Amino acid sequence: QGDDVFKDGDTLTVGITDAAVDGKSFENLELGGNASVQITDTISEVVATLTADKTTVTEGGQITYTVTLTNAQGLSVTGHNGLTFTLSDGTKVTVPAGSGSGTFTITAPSDVFVGGQPSIVNKLEGVSGADNFEKLTLGKETLTTTVTDDPDTGNKVSVTIVSNGDVTEDLQPSFTVKVNQKLDQDLTVTLSNGAKVVIPAGQTQVEYKADAQGDDVFKDGSSLTVGITDAVVDGKTFENLQLGGDATVQITDTVSEVVATLTADKTTVSEGGQITYTVTLTNAQGLSVTGHNGLTFTLTDGTKVTIPAGSASGTFTITAPDDVFVGGQPSIVNKIESVAGGD
Repeated sequence: QGDDVFKDGDTLTVGITDAAVDGKSFENLELGGNASVQITDTISEVVATLTADKTTVTEGGQITYTVTLTNAQGLSVTGHNGLTFTLSDGTKVTVPAGSGSGTFTITAPSDVFVGGQPSIVNKLEGVSGADNFEKLTLGKETLTTTVTDDPDTGNKVSVTIVSNGDVTEDLQPSFTVKVNQKLDQDLTVTLSNGAKVVIPAGQTQVEYKADAQGDDVFKDGSSLTVGITDAVVDGKTFENLQLGGDATVQITDTVSEVVATLTADKTTVSEGGQITYTVTLTNAQGLSVTGHNGLTFTLTDGTKVTIPAGSASGTFTITAPDDVFVGGQPSIVNKIESVAGGD
């Protein structure tokens, strides 16, 4: 039958089908029964050997593992139906049916930080499809491949900021801070105004809202420009960090009315008496308005009433006309005709 590596013990049975003497015939020929010989299997070992094409690889590089089948004489073993070997890290290497070896290529891990990765350590841990072998032995060799840092510029991490649209002065300007890929740790981004935002691990963006400029009665439409000054992961250094440019939100003015009200301290005055006029500034809620640079109001008779800068009101006193004749003077009629400084 021949000595091989497969489970193939057998039995050989031989019987007699005829017995003859040339030219003669037996009067009473009896043929006996069959006889059998048991053929027991010898145990021939097959060794599965694991090799790797590299002992050192850069991040993102490839490692090819090969499993080779040999017999005791070191010759290739091929007459099987296919085998699948499992390595320590779960990688599976298949030796196709009728082949003496099989390969599988993996990619070394890579990240965006300075410094290599942990070494990749593998050995043969298990096999399926080996039931037909008399004895299949898994090689004990442990293969270690060192993973070094990317020698070039490394994997780029790009952090950018964009405007979420223009706002009115009573609303908060809003921005979105983005990173171009998911990281496995929190990313802290420092903005040009000193604010910090955190993009959580596994996410790629976060919203940042600045303080509202505030709704007021003055013409003060503006813009807010925010940039990125730094982006860090605690305890790590990026291989290739790129920070994007500034983003700008236009802040448009709301129209809030201020009312200037004229009052007089008298409705009747004698000739030569005094009348004090007061101009008062209030907003829509009836509250005083003070944050201006000074205003001068002109009344109908040409009287000018000045409200000093930072004040909510101003006064001016006039003297009623007087003469030597019997009878009063014409009534003094005034209203606000114009203002200077209200731009």
